[in-house]
Amino acid sequence: MLVTSLIFIESSINQLIAGASTKNLARRYKVSPEKMSYIIQTSCVSVCSSVMINGWGAAMMGVIGVQIAQGYLTGEPFEVLASSMIWNTMAWFSLASVLFYILSGCSWGPMKKAEVKFETIQTEIEQEHGEEEADSVIDHPACNSLLNFFIPILSTVLMVPVVLYITGDGQFSKGSGSMSVYSGVMFGTVVSFIWFRARGILNVENFFKELYIGYASMVKISSIMILAFLMGHISAELNTGQYIASITSGVIPSGFAIGFIFLIAAVMSLATGTSWGTFAIMIPIGVQLGVSIGIDPHFMIGAAISGSIFGDMTSPISSDAIVASMATSCDHIEHIRTQMPYALVTGSLALVVYLIVGFTL
Repeated sequence: MLVTSLIFIESSINQLIAGASTKNLARRYKVSPEKMSYIIQTSCVSVCSSVMINGWGAAMMGVIGVQIAQGYLTGEPFEVLASSMIWNTMAWFSLASVLFYILSGCSWGPMKKAEVKFETIQTEIEQEHGEEEADSVIDHPACNSLLNFFIPILSTVLMVPVVLYITGDGQFSKGSGSMSVYSGVMFGTVVSFIWFRARGILNVENFFKELYIGYASMVKISSIMILAFLMGHISAELNTGQYIASITSGVIPSGFAIGFIFLIAAVMSLATGTSWGTFAIMIPIGVQLGVSIGIDPHFMIGAAISGSIFGDMTSPISSDAIVASMATSCDHIEHIRTQMPYALVTGSLALVVYLIVGFTL
């Protein structure tokens, strides 16, 4: 959990580093891959969706910026997002639950069965091969130096606030989130090239080959994001939020509005497996709906983000869920099956909060 909290610039890298750096520790203390994948993905998604100086924040501020330009919101995108983050209750409840399960050692449901099964297998391996050889029976990737992970990541992370400060003329809240993340990634790439060449890890040809593979893997996700932003822009132009407000007026009490946005976002992200694509569509709808019925849009933005990350934690086609399974050498279906009950509990708590807030406004 500590590793995922420190490396918040990108969720996939976050999970891969956390998985690689904690795998031996998890085996030593007989923590199952299912529980490790739950801890890593849940804390990673929760942190990344709440920290605004990363790709997630830049994407959210881009969506919010459109709403400001269209007159639905006022202020700077950074300030609006910062005011909305307190209502990203799915993230806060998820982080609290991860901390609780770590400190208490408690497990239940399918996760408990997976824990018992893993402990039994590990005990049998130790009895058969000896405790010192237990780790060697199960293959796991090795890393020559953690610096090869942290130097590129830290250079990327540290550049983001610098560019935020520069583009905001000395004010972080007015800086360009997209330019900051872009500059951070490019700076991190240059530092990576210099670092790996100096240590003789990669030659020029291999570096750019790996760089191409990395960029190519993002084409599908980028395409989904472009289409999602397009749909979000179209829904704003068509005043979709106002239309939903008009057809639900008198049918659904306004107190349900925040919970309604959360549920729709949760179902959409569960079906599509993309949190970014979901909040790109649901934030404009939520903002317009909130403005139309007199609910603070900050609540709606927080609910849209919360619903988006719910699907990220529960959908079998979520890229973050797939990466978490890979990072911990966990069977992917088992990861989803064991994590689903935990996510449903935190999602239910988030929904209760939105209903309480909605009916007490």
